[in-house]
This record gives sequence, C-alpha cells and structure tokens, in this order.
Amino acid sequence: MKKIALIFTIFSSIAMASAFEFDIGCSFGTSVEFSYTDGYYVPGSSLNGDKIDSGFTANALLSIGRNDTILNNTLTSISSLFETGYNFYIRTRTADISDEQYNNSYMYNSIILGYLFRLNFRNTISLGIGAGIFVPLYSESSKSEYALGKYGDITEFNHDKIAFMYKLPFMPYIKLNVSKYFYISEKWAFKIGGNIIYNFGMELDNVRLYGDGYYHVYDKYKFSSLSFELLASISFGRPK
Repeated sequence: MKKIALIFTIFSSIAMASAFEFDIGCSFGTSVEFSYTDGYYVPGSSLNGDKIDSGFTANALLSIGRNDTILNNTLTSISSLFETGYNFYIRTRTADISDEQYNNSYMYNSIILGYLFRLNFRNTISLGIGAGIFVPLYSESSKSEYALGKYGDITEFNHDKIAFMYKLPFMPYIKLNVSKYFYISEKWAFKIGGNIIYNFGMELDNVRLYGDGYYHVYDKYKFSSLSFELLASISFGRPK
C-alpha cells in the first residue's frame, strides 16, 4: 500500500509540475548536398559516384507539447514537443564536365512531422535533439531528365508521383537545436537560435521507373543533405 501511495505521489508531482508549451516561428539556411549515382548516365563523368553540391532550406514551424519543471541548479525544465509545419527545400546537382545539360536543381514542398526533446537551462539557453520526417506534397525540377524513365519528360511531381518514383515517399531527419530566450513576461519569450539538420533524403525506385521498357539509366540514385539554419520564434510555456 505504501508503494502504491509513493507511486501516486510521484506521478501527481510530475503532473502538477507539467505545463503547456508551444513555439511558432521560422528558420532558414544553407545545405551541403550529398548524392550517389551508379548506372549508365554519362559514362566516365562525375554524375556516377559520390557528389557534393549546395542547397537551401526554409521552414515555418509549430511546436506544441508539455514543459516539466526540474528542480536543480542547472535546469529549469525539460520540454517534450510535437513539431509540424512547412518545409521548403532546394537541392542542386552539377557535373564536372563543361555541359550544362547535365546540371539540374530540385525543389520540394513538404509537411513536417517530428518530435523535439529539449533541456532548458537557467541561463535561458535551451538545447534540443529531435527527429522526424519531411513528407513531400509537391516537387519540381528545373528541367526534365530522361534518366527518370517513366517520368523523363516532366518537371512537376505531385505526391502520388513522388510516392511512385522513390522507395520511401518521405525524407527522415535528425536535428540538433540551440536557442536563446529573451523574456517578455514570465512565460512569453522571443527566441533566436540555430539548427543542424541531417536529412536522410530519398532513393529512386528504379524497378518502377524502368519497369515498362524505358531505357535503363540508373542502377542506383540516392541523395541526402546536411543543413545549417538560423531560427526565430515566439515561445510560451518555458519558465525563466
């Protein structure tokens, strides 16, 4: 009976120490693009093998969840937040050969679904780690590519086409976050900070793209990126 009472007391204390928290804001930055191709597309050129390029990313983000008070000399609280919003992502691919027809850029408009765990320190700094997925709803390339087989003559792709041409119709990511809070009141604050995000990207499903007799170009094509972002947002619920 004493053990039950102790457990009830602990969970009651946790519940009483919890509070609602949310952030709404935006972030943007540059990305380092990694791609790997293997196949028959421009034999002998750098389009086959590993390639590094550049890109751009921007987000409008809503984070909502709970804030749990921590009573020690280092932390004020911890945050457990569900994240959703909009991700805009552009990646480029260039060739190390003097022919611009082999250069292209790709744009993705995606919904964000993720989770962020954050440690809130007494110096009004927060450190967070998170993970989730970008779900592309619409994509566009600067030019068509015959290497895409069935979709080799188009430049616009809705979600159904994206789900068909890639093995997974979403891009998993992991994120590190640091933020500095500037308080307007006890729980309202303006915050600035930065993100480091690794986007695992997607891989083409060549069986589908070339399954109807189209010329086989890629044995394998996949991409990923590492982005560095600045962020600004309005926050409620994280105590000073």
